[in-house]
Amino acid sequence: MDAELLLRYKVIPQNISYNDLFDIVGQGLAVAKMREYEELKTPVDQDVICELHRIALYPAPFAGLYRNIPVIVHGGVGQVSAVAHIYRDMRFFAEDLRHLQFGHPVEKAAFTHCQFVKIHPFADGNGRTARLIMNLSLLNDDFQLVDINVKNREAYMQAVESYVSANDLKPFQEFLAQTLSLQIKNFLAQCSQCSAGALAE
Repeated sequence: MDAELLLRYKVIPQNISYNDLFDIVGQGLAVAKMREYEELKTPVDQDVICELHRIALYPAPFAGLYRNIPVIVHGGVGQVSAVAHIYRDMRFFAEDLRHLQFGHPVEKAAFTHCQFVKIHPFADGNGRTARLIMNLSLLNDDFQLVDINVKNREAYMQAVESYVSANDLKPFQEFLAQTLSLQIKNFLAQCSQCSAGALAE
């Protein structure tokens, strides 16, 4: 509700904290930037990743910059890249996105998300950035973006953990495909209701 007031109606909710305010505005601006990239069919690379993170995490001093400290990852995600390996791992990640052959756009989007999380290149905001670049990957392949509902957080985290701990992409790929399928079904159901209502008038 706070996000809708801010982003759609440009109204600042009462009693909202500065942190929440910047989080909501930053995410909205990052999504807008993602849409600009989509229009240009800009592929996911290190420049895109750092720019989306910079916008989403503004005004944090580390926004858009790879971390130089080790991190303890909450939510059950396993071992991530050591500080000394971040630049190397991100370079390999960008090369994989350019050169690997994926069987389906959902597989590519799943890999984009999970491999990024496995590296965890930023001090904070990795989950947000992972979902942004996953959605950019989908949009670039003419798919709709996917919204990970907070109700599905546990299943989402378990699927991510399968890749981070065991390089098993299948659980997250299936989670992503099922989430997309449900969103499309819900959208079609809403369209059907709108059509029925229009005919009844």
